Amino acid sequence: MEFSMQKVVMVDQDGVVVDTQYQVTQNVTDIVASFRQQGLIIVPNSDTPVQRLKKNIADWLGFAPEVTIGEKGAVISNRGACTFVKNVTGIGEYIRALQNTLARHGASVHAGDSATWIRERKTFPSGQRLLIVDALRQQSIGFYLLVSDSMGATHIDVDWSNEAIAAITQLSLPAGLEPLDYNQSYGIAIAHASGVTKTDGYRVIRGVFGDVLYYMVGDQLADFIDDPCVTHCAVGNATDGYKDRAAFIATADYTAGLAECLRWIAEQ
Repeated sequence: MEFSMQKVVMVDQDGVVVDTQYQVTQNVTDIVASFRQQGLIIVPNSDTPVQRLKKNIADWLGFAPEVTIGEKGAVISNRGACTFVKNVTGIGEYIRALQNTLARHGASVHAGDSATWIRERKTFPSGQRLLIVDALRQQSIGFYLLVSDSMGATHIDVDWSNEAIAAITQLSLPAGLEPLDYNQSYGIAIAHASGVTKTDGYRVIRGVFGDVLYYMVGDQLADFIDDPCVTHCAVGNATDGYKDRAAFIATADYTAGLAECLRWIAEQ
């Protein structure tokens, strides 16, 4: 089956492609491959940095996306060339100041694919206060404040995080970033590009694909694309607020729900 008009399907990662434990709930690689062969274009649209997002989609959905929207819409990768919606500057300087500041508080500093390290339970030098910086972010800042036990496994430590946050508040964030949002439950702090949403990323890719049919598969209001030209689909675990705006609601949760949404889109 060939689609009568080209369809671009934006897909959120967390809560859609994978569950809360970063696991797929159904192997959908064959389904995705079949729809892509028919001409369906799948564009990941997530808070995740584009480099990590591309790898995750390859691992979980079985293909390497040519166009990817990351960092909550702030970074768009089109065949390897990146577009920045806000072009925030000074992030590298801030990260260096952050590392130097917390090193003076006894932190062992590490920078790399932080979210993957934590998900895969990477071990670190034992008995350390840790600053783990997400080195893949280009237009936002993200880092973990954790401690390592005698085996090098990571844990949250309230005393360390409180001390670190107090020291960090003395640093000025680059202009164009929102204030740091620290989540004590996960030990992670993130500052996104100010005023940027997934809608901004969509507007950039609309310039790439032009006047075609656009869809968004999501699970929360942050996934809502503020354009009546976009048709929204919700996985079963989506919030009521997002479901209220969706043209189709899957019965299944997470990856299995994504498969339902793709089948519905293919039939439109």
